Amino acid sequence: MTAEGRAPTRFTDYERPGEHSNFYNEVKIWEVARATSAATSFFAPMEITHAGEPRRFLDAGIGSNNPINELYLEAMSQFDKSEEEFDKQIRVLVSIGTGRPALHGFGEKVTEVAKSIASIATETQDTANTFHLTHRKLANRGGYFRFNPPDLSEVAIDESSKKGIIASRTDTYGNDAHTLEMVERWVAVAGFEKSASTLAESIEMIDFT
Repeated sequence: MTAEGRAPTRFTDYERPGEHSNFYNEVKIWEVARATSAATSFFAPMEITHAGEPRRFLDAGIGSNNPINELYLEAMSQFDKSEEEFDKQIRVLVSIGTGRPALHGFGEKVTEVAKSIASIATETQDTANTFHLTHRKLANRGGYFRFNPPDLSEVAIDESSKKGIIASRTDTYGNDAHTLEMVERWVAVAGFEKSASTLAESIEMIDFT
């Protein structure tokens, strides 16, 4: 999100309606990656200057930590369809969660950070649940999958030294019978492209949260 307006920003590799600035045409991929990872209290805002325009960006963790709605609305706007019509066009939408961080503070930072982490963890799954409920037909026909690793409550957001725990539990989750069954259904729905023309017939989206 922009540091000035605190509004979610969608970086795309195509021109969007109403986008009159050349700023987005010149932004580099590494700058976008850096901007999306500029988590408040961990990293400084990312300053990007292109087309004579200086802008500052922050990670949109609070409010858009699960960007599935931003992804959905952006894709729907490109096809000029109603929500019901658009859902029928989606072949498969995959949402990948990052597990649940500890809901407590760390280091010298206490109240504010603890509240922020709790908000991020709660908002991410709540958003996934709400999307599932509001797009039930899409989910019921196997067009929406949500993969989210197990609870990682004892790993604080700044404890990179515990990455072994994260890897181990994610592996266990990946080998769980229910997860494997979901993967099989996902693969069956996704299929394989035979020609570029099929891209015009269906849409496949992946949302990382």
